[in-house]
Amino acid sequence: MLGCNGRTYQKKEGKIFKIIDKVLKQVFGEEAPLFIYKYLQQEYSLRQSDFSEKIDVFVTVLEDCPSSGAFAIERILETALLCTPHSEK
Repeated sequence: MLGCNGRTYQKKEGKIFKIIDKVLKQVFGEEAPLFIYKYLQQEYSLRQSDFSEKIDVFVTVLEDCPSSGAFAIERILETALLCTPHSEK
């Protein structure tokens, strides 16, 4: 998974975050994701760069907030992640 100097890992990590960010903005608008990221950082020590490794924590936090639309977000993220090419060129 690691390429030269970890670049392959960083690219994958960046793509996953971009997908998450895009979906959250689609569901909640432009401002809300910033609050979500801050909350995850403060309450769970989960930084944006950790999302790809700890996606289960991210999803669990969303599920714990019944009004968050977690189910819809989870389905949209699954679709977006599955449609994203996994190979690096």
